Amino acid sequence: MTRIRLENLRKSFGDTTVVHGIDLEIEDGSFVALVGPSGCGKSTILRMIAGLEDTSGGSIFFGDRRVNDEEPKARNVAMVFQNYALYPHMTVRENIGLNLHLSKVPKAEVERLVMEAAAMLELQDLLDRRPAQLSGGQRQRVAMGRAMVRKPAVFLFDEPLSNLDAKLRVQMRAEIKHFHKTMQRTSIYVTHDQVEAMTLADKVVVLRDGRIEQSGDPITLYQTPSNVFVAQFIGSPAMNVVPAKVELDMHGHLSLVMATGWSVRLADATGLSQGQTLQIGIRPEHLVPVDTDSGFSASISQVEITGSQTALEVEANGIRLWSMVSGIRAPALGSNLWLSFQHDLAHVFDAKDGRRIGTLNDMTDRTALNTVANPSSVYGKSGV
Repeated sequence: MTRIRLENLRKSFGDTTVVHGIDLEIEDGSFVALVGPSGCGKSTILRMIAGLEDTSGGSIFFGDRRVNDEEPKARNVAMVFQNYALYPHMTVRENIGLNLHLSKVPKAEVERLVMEAAAMLELQDLLDRRPAQLSGGQRQRVAMGRAMVRKPAVFLFDEPLSNLDAKLRVQMRAEIKHFHKTMQRTSIYVTHDQVEAMTLADKVVVLRDGRIEQSGDPITLYQTPSNVFVAQFIGSPAMNVVPAKVELDMHGHLSLVMATGWSVRLADATGLSQGQTLQIGIRPEHLVPVDTDSGFSASISQVEITGSQTALEVEANGIRLWSMVSGIRAPALGSNLWLSFQHDLAHVFDAKDGRRIGTLNDMTDRTALNTVANPSSVYGKSGV
């Protein structure tokens, strides 16, 4: 197995810098997902690790060996691409064994390795077919088989599921996870789909504009995002982000007033000051219908029923939010409901730089939960 280390890795195309000094360590045998929106530099980083793209600065280490100047074949990596890259005139057997034949591996050993990979990927009955006779999922498994037979030190996946339909994506996610567990090789997986990253990886690296916003295990990124960008990128549907201000209530206490028309009294020594602008992050699954005396009023503008859950888009004081509730619900569009959430599940972000300050629970005066400031004075008429 191979530990990979990136030190101040940079890449520019002419005057345009696309990777800005990345530092990252990938442990032996781990599965790391590079995730982010299009253009964030994740595929470029993968290609530099593979040796398919020259670096503009910094270092790539495989173990203690600096590999910047090594050819791709010397790095002992295998890539699985989005477009499968299979030879249409070759059979499944020939596609899987091609690199072994090119490496002058004895025919008997090639056949043994091909059959071993085919058994693992359930391709035994397809070995004499050509790619045109296969489904998208089967083609992707052939591409994985061609990578596995080489016994590489590192597997690199470049958005391998992007061309598959929703059902096949779920199936192939399970197969890739099983594949990694069986092979026990260091794996780096590039995707723009945070669900893939969360379900597959031991470690998720969130990128934006060629920089790492946050890295860590999936649960850490979900529960303690470092900023608004990570908070909204990780989780589906995306986290609701509501503007808020720190104001004095009628008793002269500092209160946090949300743009939805709901507020809480702040505890002493929060470090917050009157007039400070913040953002409150609430995940849709944590925004739940409640009785009228414990939340804020909202109007239902959209209903999306998925079967096990229902997504409700609501509007409160002009702010659009999503609430995920269990089961099938079919409320009338335009009808009102009351919503609330647990303070320990709501995140507080600085409005200027988007950094996470803590949870609302950390800042709330627990002895005065029913103290309500006047939202109208800050955001206009409250409620809907």
